[in-house]
Amino acid sequence: MSSTVVESAELSAILAVVAPVAERLAVDGHSLYLVGGVVRDLLLGVPVNDIDLTTSARPPAIKDAVKPFATALWTQGERFGTIGAEVESTPLEITTYRAEEYDPDSRKPTVTFGDDLETDLSRRDFSINAMAISVPDGALHDPFGGRADLETRTLRTPLDPSISFTDDPLRMMRAARFIPRFDLSVAAEVDDAVVEHRYRLPIVSRERVHDELERLLSLPEPRAGLEFLGRTGLLDEFVPGLSVDERDDDAVRERRASVLHWASELATPVARRAALLWFVADDAGWLRAWKYSTDDSKATRRLRQAVTSFLAGPLTPRTVRSAAALVGDEGLDEAAALASMVDGVAVPLGAASELLASVRSSEDLGQLAPVIGGKEMIEALGLEPGPILGRATSFLTQQRIERGPMSVEESLAAVEAWLADQ
Repeated sequence: MSSTVVESAELSAILAVVAPVAERLAVDGHSLYLVGGVVRDLLLGVPVNDIDLTTSARPPAIKDAVKPFATALWTQGERFGTIGAEVESTPLEITTYRAEEYDPDSRKPTVTFGDDLETDLSRRDFSINAMAISVPDGALHDPFGGRADLETRTLRTPLDPSISFTDDPLRMMRAARFIPRFDLSVAAEVDDAVVEHRYRLPIVSRERVHDELERLLSLPEPRAGLEFLGRTGLLDEFVPGLSVDERDDDAVRERRASVLHWASELATPVARRAALLWFVADDAGWLRAWKYSTDDSKATRRLRQAVTSFLAGPLTPRTVRSAAALVGDEGLDEAAALASMVDGVAVPLGAASELLASVRSSEDLGQLAPVIGGKEMIEALGLEPGPILGRATSFLTQQRIERGPMSVEESLAAVEAWLADQ
């Protein structure tokens, strides 16, 4: 299928940048096409982030064609057919048509170069990414109905989804991200294929699964993608404690539904991640196994601990300060919200919100450190440098959480009384 793309200023600007490269390739009989996400985004009328192109030319010919116009050239992907370049301050990636074969035990393809555009498009993940625009005439090449799927907001694969997901199981995780990102409904055969082939996800590196999950959790509204993960059972492949089948009781099913609801209602990736892991006993082990950074792991575990602070007892200013010591003032609202979702009877959201507002109005929850340090304690109380100072500082920090803001005089008196008991 081929038709002229609706004209747009952004498309005209992109074509102006890449047309000289296309002209040089054409001398040797090669065509050049914009491909993938750039075509999708142009048709949607949203800003283009990456400009990818494809051609029948092999990498040496691509380099020869782009060099006269490039201010920078990257060849790290040359053995896979990709040459990167910067032309008129615009980053480009130009890749030779591909025809790939997959090892059933790996998602890494054996890359072979192809000779026709349609075969190249057929190996792409979804029909909305399997379109091309020829340079420089701007004609749309859409053999798999991607434009119609954009108009109807439908997620389909170019080939049979069983083939697509068997070849590259990571596409199932990408589906979860694309669904909410572009407000797509899922073709029934795609849902069915994920249910059938979800067991293949473990052949994907954990780093890649981690990246896709975080991209989903970072979307403004991830609910539809999370529901897709739950509905198809794909979530079970990487978050233990949520798996269900026809033998499970209603309580287990409700647990999964609750977790997905919590994660959908919360606003930040950290809080959404904490919600997904609420029933995971060894959260530290899970975060480590799925390749989370030390900072991300700490943030997730501290938010879970802050939620536990809200759940531990009556709502008091001390509750708020204990949570703030873990997540800072900026994390308190999400911690309170998740606590109210986990146990709305113990932590009614309205009461928690009122308490947060009250405490914030009377003290700075971003400053929970004691107002005096070791120097003041040495000078005023005659303490000697050493471990006792560290213990005294820890005591004062706990007092700040218990009692609220303390003056210098109150702090020194508290330390003096504490020393008398040592």
